[in-house]
Amino acid sequence: MMGTLQTPSCFTTTIFKVFPCDELDNGTEFLHADYSLSCQDASHKAWVAYGAVMVLVYPVGVLCMYAGLLFKNRASINRPVKEREKDEELAGLVFLFEPYQPKYWWFEIFETARRLMMTGLLGAVDPGSDVQLGTGVLMAFVSTVVVATCQPYREQRDTLVSNPMGRPSAAPRTQKQVWLEHKDESSGEPYFSNEKTGEVTWERPVGDVDVVPDM
Repeated sequence: MMGTLQTPSCFTTTIFKVFPCDELDNGTEFLHADYSLSCQDASHKAWVAYGAVMVLVYPVGVLCMYAGLLFKNRASINRPVKEREKDEELAGLVFLFEPYQPKYWWFEIFETARRLMMTGLLGAVDPGSDVQLGTGVLMAFVSTVVVATCQPYREQRDTLVSNPMGRPSAAPRTQKQVWLEHKDESSGEPYFSNEKTGEVTWERPVGDVDVVPDM
């Protein structure tokens, strides 16, 4: 079943190529993906019908299957990660929810739909036109807003990779270490101490630290 995670995008890209046609100045139409094929032939109509059926079988069908499986098991998935990892009944579905926080059990549905639209549906929207470009930008913007708002991933790095246009608001800030600078009474040389860790050193700390005189 895990193979279906990649299959829909591959098939959708190919399937949607049978739909867009380019009309030439003389009124003839040819398939955008292959100008050796006329869109006015009866065979093209048959391929369009076949493509429509395959759209229902692969992208739409797989998406509906994911939605059904996740919705049916939502209560089991929406548990602490360590608990659901022990559930053997979820072993075959782990690829659908493992990257996400438990409360976002549904997010793979959104992510699969996004991939299908960006790789397949977008290719059928007036290829090479401003409309296609605008539609792609709109899809990317909506996806970015959803990821930035929900932050559904368990790992923060996954959120950053999926949302390169923005920084997660919940990202933790690293606090600088504070070192005190003292003066050795016998030698007159400075030495440094970290009250938090108890470390003492003759070498001046470097890196993302603050060194303040001991008053």
